Amino acid sequence: MLKKFLGRAEAPLGEPLPRGPKPLPLVGNLSALKAGLHASLPGLVAKHGGIFTLEVPAGLAAVPLVYFGGPTVVLADPALLEELFRRPDDFSKRLFKHSALRWGAQGKGIFTTDDDEDIHGSAFRVLAPSFSLKSLQSYFGAIQSGIATLMGILSQAAESREAVDVHPLMSQYMFDTFGLIGFGKDFQSLTQKCPLLDSFEGMMKNLGRLSKRNTNVGKVGKGLFSGDLHAFRRKHHKAWVGIEQLLEWKRTSIKMGEAPACPVTGSATSQSSSCPVMKDMCARLVSEPDPLTGQLLPEELMHANATTLLIAGHDTTSTAMTMLLYHIATNPDVEEKLHREVRDVVGERELTWDLVSKLPYTSQVIKESLRLFSPVPEIYKTSPPDRATRLGPYHIPPGTTFCVSQWGIHYNPQVYDDPEKFDPDRWAEDKAGGRSSYAWLPFSSGERACIGLNLSLLEQRVMLAEVVRKFYLRLDPQTNLRVRQPLFLNPQGIHVRLTPRRSSPAPPPDLRDPQLVSMACLDPALAESRSSLDSTPSDTSGLRGKRVVVLYGSNMGTCEDFAEQVLENDKRMGFEGVKAPLDALASSAPPALPRGDEGVVVIVTSTYNGRPPDNAKAFDAWLSCPSAESVLQGVRFAVFGCGNSQWSATYLGFAKRIQDALEHAGGEALTVMGEGDMDCGKVEHAFARWNLTRRIAILHSYDIPVPPTLAETLYPRLPAVNAMVWHGHVSKDMSDGYRRSVMQGTSTVSKMLQDSDAWFGALRQNTELLKGDASRSTRHIEFALPAGRAYIAGDHLG
Repeated sequence: MLKKFLGRAEAPLGEPLPRGPKPLPLVGNLSALKAGLHASLPGLVAKHGGIFTLEVPAGLAAVPLVYFGGPTVVLADPALLEELFRRPDDFSKRLFKHSALRWGAQGKGIFTTDDDEDIHGSAFRVLAPSFSLKSLQSYFGAIQSGIATLMGILSQAAESREAVDVHPLMSQYMFDTFGLIGFGKDFQSLTQKCPLLDSFEGMMKNLGRLSKRNTNVGKVGKGLFSGDLHAFRRKHHKAWVGIEQLLEWKRTSIKMGEAPACPVTGSATSQSSSCPVMKDMCARLVSEPDPLTGQLLPEELMHANATTLLIAGHDTTSTAMTMLLYHIATNPDVEEKLHREVRDVVGERELTWDLVSKLPYTSQVIKESLRLFSPVPEIYKTSPPDRATRLGPYHIPPGTTFCVSQWGIHYNPQVYDDPEKFDPDRWAEDKAGGRSSYAWLPFSSGERACIGLNLSLLEQRVMLAEVVRKFYLRLDPQTNLRVRQPLFLNPQGIHVRLTPRRSSPAPPPDLRDPQLVSMACLDPALAESRSSLDSTPSDTSGLRGKRVVVLYGSNMGTCEDFAEQVLENDKRMGFEGVKAPLDALASSAPPALPRGDEGVVVIVTSTYNGRPPDNAKAFDAWLSCPSAESVLQGVRFAVFGCGNSQWSATYLGFAKRIQDALEHAGGEALTVMGEGDMDCGKVEHAFARWNLTRRIAILHSYDIPVPPTLAETLYPRLPAVNAMVWHGHVSKDMSDGYRRSVMQGTSTVSKMLQDSDAWFGALRQNTELLKGDASRSTRHIEFALPAGRAYIAGDHLG
């Protein structure tokens, strides 16, 4: 009876969690965390390993870590992190509803709401299309507009030889840029005082001073005596009024029937291709219903998410930009390598959307800077409060909170050699390929990864490329780096001096855009408008009456846009077609799929942590039903998947499952599955090439001749290289004029080859195999390939 009354303890599900430093009564591990969580955890990880328990005093972290009881578990092991992020039902965001942040600056915004709250899903579904590839492209003009103002200020500082206080300037620049992108409003904080930015920064300063106290009691006491609590509330009220005015201004604009306009030119009609008119984020907040419920967001959520977008959207990226310039100013060798890349690819031309994706070393520099200084230093996940579970070999008690330390991971000596060193080369393909994708988490991972990841990376690429191609950067002696953490990490005291560079020569024009060429070959109207292509479309009368069914899975809208392009292309070829979300196949009235010669089925889908997007979840469940195989049997199909290779374990997982299911059901693949990698910035190029390959396969399958120009677009002819050798002489013996002409021609050809993704291999052996026959020649040639490159059958060698 006594045993029944007391209950019987459940057997542990695994090994006990490793213990970290020994805690003291009342204060826990405060003595080990005096430098703050972000700065203290890397040393503790190096000493205690990638997982250990820690007792964190209340108030030291942004959320109440022991709300469900028990110590906090520090996690900085990539293998365990991969398991944690791939089990969102077990390890999720559960504590922010109990955090003071919810009742402070951001309210119930997309960042501060938990996984078990419906309000997070509603806000995400409304805002997600604002971060699609098409939306990012539409923001490019606004980013360029802000850069022009920033460069003018930097030029003035360089001319006057004055040092620049980096973080305040980057904060103003990003506030203006995000104002244009998110709200269609230029705050002009770079050139004049901005009350809304002043309110936000005042709130952050008050929070920063309060955060120096390590307990909640200490924060309240200091806040009352210093006046910081009253000042914070006053600034918070001003910010609240400012956001309310923004929302009301946007509602009024929509009610008056004003069409969405370019935030740069103000025009709703005449737009360049790099800046199409799009509905901004604020307009979506106040006018777009949740696609799942059909209801507008409540007023409270509109306000909270507008605040979150402005604070998180400008603060984290301005911090990242500040540290980027700091690392460049302290690493001249990296600066020169970066400048060479920008000079060779961009030169003196305007930096365009297409050129940004051709700067791989620039992306490596940004990744390394974010590794060394992640603006968000840690995130928190909690296990189910009502049951025990297991992570790796370890028993996890109910309600255990995990502190996922980005700084602990990024400085972990078991993951990175010489982790304190700024080394962008560690992100080269041949070095980064063998590293876990969960070893770099500045934007978190999984279903709660930062919604603005790709926007932030785009903004950083543009800023870095523009600054480095115009200036040399060096730290000013007055620099005194200090880090505050009111909400995100905030580097202060960095001062940089700038010296103008000499003008660099402009590179030759880019090769023709393969997407435009391929579209022209099958579209007579477009071909006539581009006479330079000199293309005669094929006779596609054999495709008339055939059907195409285009199915898509998309949260943010990128794959839906691609699906629309597929449908338009195939209709021009003569198909009759429909487009629908993947879930339509699992509905009560699914579209009829063509079989065999009746037509083709095209699927374009994204994947999130290996899982399907919202409008493909029912399809994913249906795919495993026995009835699915009979529906898919005998279809001609093509699949294109979008994902991010940073998370290699689940990269394109959903698209691959669809490809396998179609092949297992006896479907006929028109071409290999297309792969669009958001990490490398070449998704549009990958889609254009896959789409071209798919259309050529369609022509082949219906015995329709492929136009020569279409085939050449897929396998373009490389320019011929003419060389003249002066026997017995070296370049210095040539006349200056002739040497310049030879070098200019060589540079032109080299640039054209690089623009078409060619690369150089060093000649190692060149031997004549036929002896004694002067009329014929067969040679054995060996090339040493660059690191990370491989030659396979079908590659060009020229």
